[in-house]
Amino acid sequence: MGPARSDSLREDIPAWLAGAAAVCSLVSIAAMEILMGAAVVALIVTRTRWRIPRVWLPLAVFAVLTLISLAASGQIREGLPQVKKFFLYLMLFLVPSAFRSVRQVRMLAMGWALAAAASSAWALNQFYNKYEDALDAHRNFYRFYVNDRITGFMDHWMTFSNQMMMALLIVASIVFFSIDARSSPTRQGGAPSTKKGTDHSVPAATLGSNPTRQRGDPPGTGSHSGKSGLSPFSSGGLVMAWLMGAGAVILIALILNETRSVWLATAIGGSYLIWFWRRWLLILIPVVIAILALVNPFEIRDRILSPFRPHGNLDSSAHRAELRRIGWQMIKAHPWVGVGPEQVWRQARSYMPPGVQTLEPPEYYGHLENDYVQYAAERGVPAMLALMWMIGWALLDFARGLLRLRDADLRNAGQRDAERCDAGRQDIDKRWVLHGAVAVIVAVLVAGWFSWNLNASTVLGMFLAIIGCGYVALMELWGGSPDPRATPWSRN
Repeated sequence: MGPARSDSLREDIPAWLAGAAAVCSLVSIAAMEILMGAAVVALIVTRTRWRIPRVWLPLAVFAVLTLISLAASGQIREGLPQVKKFFLYLMLFLVPSAFRSVRQVRMLAMGWALAAAASSAWALNQFYNKYEDALDAHRNFYRFYVNDRITGFMDHWMTFSNQMMMALLIVASIVFFSIDARSSPTRQGGAPSTKKGTDHSVPAATLGSNPTRQRGDPPGTGSHSGKSGLSPFSSGGLVMAWLMGAGAVILIALILNETRSVWLATAIGGSYLIWFWRRWLLILIPVVIAILALVNPFEIRDRILSPFRPHGNLDSSAHRAELRRIGWQMIKAHPWVGVGPEQVWRQARSYMPPGVQTLEPPEYYGHLENDYVQYAAERGVPAMLALMWMIGWALLDFARGLLRLRDADLRNAGQRDAERCDAGRQDIDKRWVLHGAVAVIVAVLVAGWFSWNLNASTVLGMFLAIIGCGYVALMELWGGSPDPRATPWSRN
């Protein structure tokens, strides 16, 4: 093995470890955290320069305000688990530092699709067993199932549903915007040249891949690295068909999971993607919902209508409203620092809303089932706003990146065919990465109104990895920096 090959493999190790950690967010918390630690060590040993997205500032503010809230609560030992969870925020910096091109992000997305499809397949097996158990017990399936739903590889249906939501949106983004590139090269700024003696044509199946392997890319991703099949997209329709199949399995599992908030969030995130792909297809969303309600497989219609026709205490809508009222009492009493990390469930009884005498014993009061209310009640309104600042800043950066790609398309329209083809080939991956990141952020923010989804370690880890992928695309788009005005320490 030559020195150049050895150096290349050494540079690839952090990317493989960080990518494996991100994929393991769908499988195991322990595996994800161990691989994250190994990726940090690899970055240090290989002396890879860290690339820090500029959202480090609001994240640092959020961390400081969390520590202030912890100190003010006087219950430091009890609140330490929330401090330890900040280790997971390293994922936001691991991915941009370890990944040097969006083609590596494509490999990570394929890993997510595979892991999510496997988890969904296991969840479908769980669903079959639960359905059979309900039949054997001669019980109404809805009442039997709602409080014991499918979980895939996870230990709770809310965690599973949020993961599958993010994976499905990433898969959809790849399929939607790569189909555009494959079916119409000129749509992405690429077209074959007809100039005599020069062949600049690019097969539609390979649009989005770079003919040369750049430093830090996974082995086998360039067009000169052996068979074209080594690159995930060089096999063209076969890979797209596989992604569509994986997406279908994930979608079915997500529907059968029957988590209403994630249904809504997925529909909104998916609507965003469809709007920028084939917006006329948006009309199919209410059609699909109507068909599900009419056909009513496994009593799904009851779940769709449950927000308007609840089944007594079986559905959680009334309880979530009660939790928000408890959170509001905490926020009014402690607007600046909250009641302290891990103190919400310990002090819920002291903040009963007017007219409520006692907590309902069967209900769960471990947290407030709402990202915004939970963080504001637990750590104070400024801490909650700092976290939203971080997420909103990333969303704005990705939107600006997409606008820049659109402007580049307009400029490329006036270039020669060969130049347009090169530009389109380079921008395809950036486009689906940024669209996917935006869709995931929007969906997570919507789902966060109905659950404390960002407290689940595997959900948080995957969410931060996706934001990190967005910054990989931006750093490639802006030549090493996520923004031309970024500070020197956030540059490559």
